[in-house]
Amino acid sequence: MEIEHLDCVLKHKNIERIECQKGIGDEYFERKRKFVIAGETYQITWYRNTSYLEHRNLTIPFDSVKQSGTWPNNKKTNLQFYNSKLETCCILPIFV
Repeated sequence: MEIEHLDCVLKHKNIERIECQKGIGDEYFERKRKFVIAGETYQITWYRNTSYLEHRNLTIPFDSVKQSGTWPNNKKTNLQFYNSKLETCCILPIFV
């Protein structure tokens, strides 16, 4: 997954982006994406092969993500995260 794809997926009226401070190894581009959905703060750390969704004490590795309006919440929009086998590993509702 390219980082530009991640930036496009995180564009939604219910997703508030938060600016991250650059870290070690971020000379060329920012690897972390911090955002708020329904009052909860999440962070994605992007790597070409596997990325990580972090929320409080939970870390979920994933390989791709997309906005989708399918299962499980009656066609409302979600961020759906997938592993390398294209199996769903996390569903994050982005409706309020």
